[in-house]
Amino acid sequence: MENKYVFISYSSANKGIADATCHILEECGIPCWIAPRNIIPGKTWAGNIVQAIRDCSLMVLIYSEDSNSSSQVANEVDKAFSHGKIIIPFMVDSTPMNDDFDYYLSRKHWLVAYPDYKKMLMPLVEAVATNIGIEIQRPQSKVSNSISRKEVTAAIPQYEVAIETARKLLLNYEHDTAFAELIRPALDDYKEAQFLVRTILTTYSRMQRLNAFRFKYVKEKADSGNAFAQYMMCRYYTHIERNEGEAYRYANLCAAQGKSYGYLELSMAYEFATSVERSYLRAHELLDKAVNMDDPFAMMRLAKDNLYGWTRKRNPKRAFMLLKQCMEIGIPESFEVMGNMYNEGDGVECDRKRALELYQRALDEGYLEAYNSMAWYYLVNMETFQYRDDAEIQQGISLLRKGIEYGVAMCLSTLAYCHQEGIGVLKKTEQAFRWYKKAAEAGDPGSYFNIGCMYYYGNGCQENNAEAWKWFIRGSQIPFGSCFYQLGLMCQEGYGQDGKTVADCVDYYEESLRIGGGYASESALRLYNIFRTRPLETNPLMRDDENTYYYDWAPKDNHRAVNYLKQAAGMSDYSPKIYFKYGAILCTEGHGFTDEFEGIRYLKLAVEKGEPRAAVMLAQIYEKGELVDKDLEKAREYYQLAADKDCGDGYVGLAKGLCSQIMGTIDEPDGELPDIDKATKQKLIGQAYEYVCQADKLGCKAVCPLEETISAFMLEDELLTPAERNHLVEMNNKYARLGNLQCIVDRGVMFHIGRLTKPDVNKAIEAYQQAARLDKECAAKNLGDLYSGKEESLPAERQDKSTAAYWYEKDSSKDSQAISARLREEGHQVVINSEHVFYEKKTVGAYQVDIPLFMRPSLYIRFFQVAHLRVGQLC
Repeated sequence: MENKYVFISYSSANKGIADATCHILEECGIPCWIAPRNIIPGKTWAGNIVQAIRDCSLMVLIYSEDSNSSSQVANEVDKAFSHGKIIIPFMVDSTPMNDDFDYYLSRKHWLVAYPDYKKMLMPLVEAVATNIGIEIQRPQSKVSNSISRKEVTAAIPQYEVAIETARKLLLNYEHDTAFAELIRPALDDYKEAQFLVRTILTTYSRMQRLNAFRFKYVKEKADSGNAFAQYMMCRYYTHIERNEGEAYRYANLCAAQGKSYGYLELSMAYEFATSVERSYLRAHELLDKAVNMDDPFAMMRLAKDNLYGWTRKRNPKRAFMLLKQCMEIGIPESFEVMGNMYNEGDGVECDRKRALELYQRALDEGYLEAYNSMAWYYLVNMETFQYRDDAEIQQGISLLRKGIEYGVAMCLSTLAYCHQEGIGVLKKTEQAFRWYKKAAEAGDPGSYFNIGCMYYYGNGCQENNAEAWKWFIRGSQIPFGSCFYQLGLMCQEGYGQDGKTVADCVDYYEESLRIGGGYASESALRLYNIFRTRPLETNPLMRDDENTYYYDWAPKDNHRAVNYLKQAAGMSDYSPKIYFKYGAILCTEGHGFTDEFEGIRYLKLAVEKGEPRAAVMLAQIYEKGELVDKDLEKAREYYQLAADKDCGDGYVGLAKGLCSQIMGTIDEPDGELPDIDKATKQKLIGQAYEYVCQADKLGCKAVCPLEETISAFMLEDELLTPAERNHLVEMNNKYARLGNLQCIVDRGVMFHIGRLTKPDVNKAIEAYQQAARLDKECAAKNLGDLYSGKEESLPAERQDKSTAAYWYEKDSSKDSQAISARLREEGHQVVINSEHVFYEKKTVGAYQVDIPLFMRPSLYIRFFQVAHLRVGQLC
């Protein structure tokens, strides 16, 4: 073959793998063509791709879930296939092929490269070389600038002693003394020493235990060009002296020497906007470069980013694979993080035994911060978020005290929290306050937040907004996301300090959301409520107390508001409220953000996390069968899930299901009542009554408890006790007084037909008039029927065809308009001042309305609104 080069086809999401593949192939003497590196300026992107595929010897396809869904990759494979090129699929995950790839590649030999693609790079090189007839040139051995505990370096006796001494010190959490032992061997490029130094400098709380004077010698070496010293000074200016300009300068100097740890620090500078404009794209590029150089701490950073969703979409499965590699290398923190995944069931099946094993392994590796995670393991059940029994809580308290003995600041902070809340120990807020201060001084970021909250709310100390602001500011400098949230809250509530106003809350909330953590979702919700318009929440299930506020100082921008929800939904704090809000918006129409299938996915996530309103909304979706196949049994299951969470709308849904069994298809044209025996009806109506009463007790957002159930109760009122009938009437009156039009109409129907109460045509007319004047057309029709004589309830002397014509005209249905026209032709003119017609106004008697949140703009007309059960045929 004349053109012996390889075309590498990949999805942009797999750029790191593609770059690593290109690197190993070219190191072995096999030229590669890869975009965007080989794109020739002046020609179109598509033109470059087509020519490169036409002239290549072979295509290597980086096959993954991302490439499987990429139309660009599919086009490249199609072009290679049409030109008869050899295609070697390099399979980096287990995603099944879609139909397009199945057509082109099902008969190809796949090179399975998961779970660790790096182990399959040389077999790929050999396969490529064999197919295109190139002899492999084995790359010369190089000294890697990544830092691995498995690397072998020159044995210097005094350094070996220093390493051994440092290891023993680290096991006792004596970081400053260990750091002193490690400085010289680390700066002399002793890899084991560099690895141990990085285990200290990667963690904020550990750095707070170091004496600043130890960096004087390090700075001299850094300024003379020592790359690892430049890395160390970057960390120093990030977390000890806090000088963003110097931190960025040293990171840049280190990266300029091609060091993986320099790329990692520069990546975080772009992520946190440290003296440079924030750019996640640039941060990802630099982090991927460090990972491809086998930097274990870069790999750890990438694993946590995938797990927590700091700067990219959460991918717990990828995080799991990366953490496994970090554990193999021996990064102590990786064992704790993996233990948390098993304890919380995040990306893996919940396994408490495995979690405990990993926590213990982290302790054995010298990561004594794992005492805190192990304590929480005994304190809280992460599946139910409930405190465990007293015996297990005491085990957790003992572990915290053990961690405190070693000086683990996080353990002191957690024990302070236990005293603040009275968990396993006596409740002592003053003591908690003192211990939080000690923990903060020892380097625990969360304690800054806790102290600030205690000052702000006057818990355990005197309320002091200035002091609260000071502690939140100190925590934000770490940076700790929850402190940014609380700064935003202080601004929003009018207590901002240092000249900060209400509008400044936006910047603080945005920073909290960007950093992530416990209050990221709450920050997203506040930002969403600040910028959204009220019509964005058309679904009544979405409305909560925040709807009573309107932030007129903020420019309204629904796109911005929804983007905050989307960003938070991709993070790791599992806020069911975020999932629900975002899913509900995607499942409603009229605002330009509709994406039903994605919305249903988020609603299901919210249900998994215990959000009952999401279960109600999914039940409604399955009832209607518009976005999914209609499935009443699944709808009932979702209503039950909501009811189990004490959601009134869930009980209404269950009651509605029972009542529909009683009603059958009677509401439909030519419908009929089902043939059910009295005992079954008694059971159904009794259970429905209990559900409705429970819904009334809990309260509802979507619909009032009787709105879609009262028909069945009226139909079978003889199966109810007098007390139950009276209760239903009073309940209906309550919602009528609150302004629910359907309940006002149903009040009229009750008195009209004498169900659930004694018949009273005057009260029926009063209720119908009330509803009709509020544009409830079915009530106008009922009045027309009464005054025209069509309904016999009204005595003949009170019937009035002119009044009937007036009310029929207010109902827009074809039948009512026809009757009104006929009556006018007969000479019965529409009158305004008839003794039977009240002037138009919005309040009548005791029923002064305040339209509630659960009212919908239009409701279907039930048969009871036009039927008289004492007359044989139902309309």
